Amino acid sequence: MKAQFSIIGFTAILFTAAWTAPVPANEGSTKATVATATKPTANGISNVRSHRQGKGVTTSWSVDASEGVITFLLQKTYEDPNDEYAVWEDVTSAACNGARSYKATDHSVYPGNITYRVKGMKADGSSIVSEYTSVRIVAH
Repeated sequence: MKAQFSIIGFTAILFTAAWTAPVPANEGSTKATVATATKPTANGISNVRSHRQGKGVTTSWSVDASEGVITFLLQKTYEDPNDEYAVWEDVTSAACNGARSYKATDHSVYPGNITYRVKGMKADGSSIVSEYTSVRIVAH
């Protein structure tokens, strides 16, 4: 009887592991290190990714549900993003047009660790915030 439960448990673990997605590896270079936030969030903004592109940083994100969101703000900070007093600077905005994915580029970057987030502004004045994504700029 114990052997049957063990076999069922082992099969369940293997079956569950077969359906999980692999964690993407961070790709590094001499100019920038990129970290992505790919875990879906409960608020509908997911797959937030930032990468060095030319002299700037491009951030893209997916939208699972944009109910009530009228515009997205791309924000950045050079400070600790977990600090409640960190200053988040608005980089640019993108109107919510019902698309499933969006992209925005920050053309004003300086060497250091830059953390980005996407903030969805709703019509009722409330907002939703994505997970963070970070880029380390080594050389300008």
